[in-house]
Amino acid sequence: MTLMPAWGLTGYRHLLADLAEQGYRMRPTEDIGTSEQSVFMRHDVDCHLDDIIQFARLEREFGCRSTWFVPVTFNFNVLHKPNVSVLRELVAFGHNIGLHYDPLVTRTREDLRRQVRVLENASGFQVRSVTSHKPGSIESRVDTGEWKVPIHSEYVSDSGRRWRDDRLMRLVHKQESFMLLTHVEHWLSSQLQLTDHFAHSILPRATRQAQQHAVDVLEDCLSHDA
Repeated sequence: MTLMPAWGLTGYRHLLADLAEQGYRMRPTEDIGTSEQSVFMRHDVDCHLDDIIQFARLEREFGCRSTWFVPVTFNFNVLHKPNVSVLRELVAFGHNIGLHYDPLVTRTREDLRRQVRVLENASGFQVRSVTSHKPGSIESRVDTGEWKVPIHSEYVSDSGRRWRDDRLMRLVHKQESFMLLTHVEHWLSSQLQLTDHFAHSILPRATRQAQQHAVDVLEDCLSHDA
């Protein structure tokens, strides 16, 4: 790997190909702790479930299994029949499902338990892991109980639709294991301008109720550059 990945589905394919070529196993976050050279694949779903399957199919081509962290309190309904189909197809591909919870409405372990039940009913998968939206906030300090929070000493993220440094290339060059967090909505187009990307690739796909949440996500992304 000599360059950081470009945005877009083609860029994501190149990323997976580079990792496979370097001998990495791409595994769900529940496998953290294995001694094998691995990338632990974490996807946080922030806007909607549309277009996820094309990424899951692409990952399957490279023998990649991921954990998809899905919210149940954002502005899309995981129990909506098309969303149930997406989640169950992810599971059929060998991927894991985790809960991506909103700390503003999730304050107790019982809140988590209720959300996990909904997600398990939608996906048919036993949820073992959870992640917080905006994990650095005070509100995100919830007792997660029996559910595992994925943690790895080496961590690369595309949050804010930008790479903060060249850590990804350095880790691959040294063939070290790490956790990779990606957000599918960041990869739906190759447009470089963040606002253009959201205007053309995110908002048109969102329901009316989800559009305000997508705008909030955009504002969070822009705040990373402030």
